[in-house]
Amino acid sequence: MNNPTINFAKEELERYLKRLGVRANVSIGLFEDFGIEMELEDRELDDAYVIDVHNAKGFIAASNPRSVLFGVYRLLEEWGMTWARPGVNGDHYPENPFSTDVYINEKAWKRHRTMCIEGAISFENVLDMVEWLPKVGMNGYFIQFEDSLTFFQRWYRHLSNPYKEGKSLTQEEITDFMKVLVKEIKKRGLMLHRKGHGWHNLAFGISEDPEFQPKPEEIPEEYLNLCAMVNGKRELTLNSPFLTQLCNSNPKVIARIADAVTEYALKNPETDYIHFWLSDHLNNSCECEECLKKTCADHYLNIVNEITDRFVEKGIKSKIVPLIYLDSICSPLETKLRHPEYVVLGFAPITRTFANTFPETFRLKEEPRYPLNTFKKPLDIDENLSHLYAWQQIFDTEYVDFDYHFMWDFMLDAGGEGMAKVLFTDISHFDGLGLDGYISCQLNRNAFPTSIGMTAMAKILWNKDADFETIRTKLYHGAFGRGTVEPLKEYFALLSEKFDLGILKGEKECTDVAAFKQGIIDALAAMDEFQAVIDKNLIKYDPCEHDSWTYLNHHKVIYSLFGKAIVARIDGDEELCEKLLEEAFDYSFKNEDVLKPVFDCYFFRSILKNRFCFLKGGLDKVRLN
Repeated sequence: MNNPTINFAKEELERYLKRLGVRANVSIGLFEDFGIEMELEDRELDDAYVIDVHNAKGFIAASNPRSVLFGVYRLLEEWGMTWARPGVNGDHYPENPFSTDVYINEKAWKRHRTMCIEGAISFENVLDMVEWLPKVGMNGYFIQFEDSLTFFQRWYRHLSNPYKEGKSLTQEEITDFMKVLVKEIKKRGLMLHRKGHGWHNLAFGISEDPEFQPKPEEIPEEYLNLCAMVNGKRELTLNSPFLTQLCNSNPKVIARIADAVTEYALKNPETDYIHFWLSDHLNNSCECEECLKKTCADHYLNIVNEITDRFVEKGIKSKIVPLIYLDSICSPLETKLRHPEYVVLGFAPITRTFANTFPETFRLKEEPRYPLNTFKKPLDIDENLSHLYAWQQIFDTEYVDFDYHFMWDFMLDAGGEGMAKVLFTDISHFDGLGLDGYISCQLNRNAFPTSIGMTAMAKILWNKDADFETIRTKLYHGAFGRGTVEPLKEYFALLSEKFDLGILKGEKECTDVAAFKQGIIDALAAMDEFQAVIDKNLIKYDPCEHDSWTYLNHHKVIYSLFGKAIVARIDGDEELCEKLLEEAFDYSFKNEDVLKPVFDCYFFRSILKNRFCFLKGGLDKVRLN
């Protein structure tokens, strides 16, 4: 079978075996090529493989071309490879390669396993992530907006970094890169997700990019007349079309948006999932007489129905992903999906706390209803989940958790394992919550000090019986080398315990501030003590291990400064606290060339300035950035 993804899988197998110095005769292909039967609902969507290799001879057979590639990387992993992190030197080669007998017969536990672009990123960062995803069994990449310009501009403009001179990308540069990016995604057979934000702008010829909005005087009168009526006026929300809801009962709005989504789908047939969202703001939905007749979700789904009607008529295969989110979080009261087979519903509990995990099943089944434009951004996990439960009672379709574990709060967790365990537990409870997968809306540069969060996410989405302890042991062994795994596990666990992200975010009660302060002091002492271990291993010649210790060395400096800032705040010295935080930001920006593959310095500064709330605003702090 002459399939580009299978051909690429062959090239990857040959490339890595040559690098490992292993001679093997392994055939690869689809299940039908090897006469293998496996019960699957949809072979194109459901990833599965059989690996049968003995005495370095055998085969890898899979349900689809993408899964053939997954199988190749899994065999290489069984033979000693570690996919430590995205980017240069992210692959760890075993010191003594081996080709043991392998028999694996597996189907991915969850169908949807997708990474979503976010942060301040370069082209290289994104390509590195796309290359890494299939190595750990993730099957999709989501390009937000038309071309994700806002994320790239943050990097290329070097916003907030006083040591770099920035530049703006041209439209030609970003257009060319999008072509390369889509090509690389499809070469690996990954599911391509696109858009999300901005349809209410794009449909009327207005920029969808939140950082490049037109001036109010440049907005067409036609658009202003279709803006949501709030408090008796039709006007822009905070002078931004991006933040402004439209009058979603208006036939012109419905038709223009449905036409825009349909036109996009026809022009981009390689897109598997088109995300269709409303304005990225809350409590600004239309209060006109017609809009008041139905809920926000009813109006939303009415537009979804118009889109899917057009998709059916024109034979479009792409699916639509609406979002259970902010003003549309409450379930609809009357609108039904006319083509549920075209719809995957995304549950986006953006206001939730990460101080607690999802329960094994729903504990609150009575959905709270919020009067129009009075949504209160609930922290409570059960209140958020009650909305998901209500939607599930109405629509029998696929649901994915569109969540933010590695978008903001995770940077308060110095060891990286605290948030990793929260996500690991959340995903382990997906069956009881009726969730069919996960889309990680996260900073793509997210392997500092390790990739434990992303790796654990990928492993449990593939295998519901995955063990966190086994995952971190294998990752730390591969990333840092033998002989240091147990000290590293103790070190990272201690840092995550003492830098309690729930307390630092102000979302978890600190019953004993003195004890918490002592915990931070203990963590600082542990970091100072561990410096000797870091220094000893910085001389490693293995490129992956050397870089891992280099990152950890920088991590120790940055998070020591953060820890000292916490202590200063507890002591009531806010001036010293701010000084120490600025030193941490300054150090990260000075070393950004080294840290670029794994650490988003721009967002580190933003997150600590806005989400380090302990003893400074606490629960009253705004939670939506």
